[in-house]
Amino acid sequence: MKGEDITKLLGQPLDLPCGGQLKNRLLKSAMSDSLGDGRGNPTEAQIRLYERWAEGGLRCR
Repeated sequence: MKGEDITKLLGQPLDLPCGGQLKNRLLKSAMSDSLGDGRGNPTEAQIRLYERWAEGGLRCR
């Protein structure tokens, strides 16, 4: 695939088996257990960051 073809593909919605639909094909994996406050808990800054990322949303049918 050419670079521009891949870029177009990444911007297309992705239908999930559960019936949900991602707006695009760019995903963020979950936070590593080694991040956070040293005990595995997220910091307030990390919580705000993940909230902003979550605003991208998941469209459910």
